[in-house]
Amino acid sequence: MSQFDPSSSDYYERLGLSASASRKAIRKAYRSVARKTHPDRNPNDPRAAHRFQRIREAYEVLSDDEARADYDRQRTSTVRSTGLTAAPRLDVGCMAYAAWRVLVGVIAALIFVAMEMAGLWELNDAESTTWVIVGAIAVASTLAFLAARSFEDEASDYEVRFEEEDVTVYVEGHPWARIRWKHVHRLVADAEKNTVELRVAPSAAQSIRAQKPVIRYVSPGSGEVRVLLDLSGTDLPATTVHRFAHRISGVRATVV
Repeated sequence: MSQFDPSSSDYYERLGLSASASRKAIRKAYRSVARKTHPDRNPNDPRAAHRFQRIREAYEVLSDDEARADYDRQRTSTVRSTGLTAAPRLDVGCMAYAAWRVLVGVIAALIFVAMEMAGLWELNDAESTTWVIVGAIAVASTLAFLAARSFEDEASDYEVRFEEEDVTVYVEGHPWARIRWKHVHRLVADAEKNTVELRVAPSAAQSIRAQKPVIRYVSPGSGEVRVLLDLSGTDLPATTVHRFAHRISGVRATVV
C-alpha cells in the first residue's frame, strides 16, 4: 500500500491503493487508514473529523462492486479527457530581470542627458569629447553586464502538457519538444524537488534539447536518454504527473 492522501479527489489515493486493488486489499487499507485518521486518535486536530469522513466516503464507494464500477468508468473518462498542464507562476526573478534592463536603459539615458546639460557635447577638444562618450558607454555597458550575470538566460514563457498520447513542452508559444508515452521506459518523480525525469528511447530523443528552466538536462545513457522536466516553478506537483502517467499509459513510474 502506498501513502494514503485524504485530501485527494481520487478515492483510491485517499486509501493509498492502486485501481486494481482487490476487495480484501480495500478493506485492509480502510481499517489501517481509519485507525490513523479517526478523530478519537487525533483529539487535538480540528480537521481530523473531516479527513476521516473523506476516508469513509472513499471506502463506501470502493467496497460496493456496483458503485465502484460506476466510479471507475467516470474516473477513467475524466482523467483521459482533461490531461495536465504545467505553466510557470509569476516569477519574481523574471520581474527583477526586466526591472534591471529598464533601469540600465534609464541610467544610460540619464548619463547622456547629464552630458548634454553639462555642455560636454560642445567641447572643442575632439579627444576630450571622445573620452567622455567612451566613459558613458563603459558605465552603461558595465551595468548591463552585471544585470546579465545576475540572471540566467532562461525562458519565462513555457508550458508542459501531459496528455493521453504524449508530453509536449512549449516555449514562447511554440512546440519545443514532444515525447510519446510509448517511447518512455520509465518515469521518476522527485516529490521534494518537484521534478519529473523521463527515461526515453534514444531514437525518440534525438531532437530534444535542454531549455532552462523547464528542461534542465538531456543526458544520454546506456540504452536510454534522461530528460529532466523541472516543475518547481509551477503549481503542478510531480506526484500528480506520476499518477497520471501510470493511469494513462501504464508506464513504469516511481516516486523518490
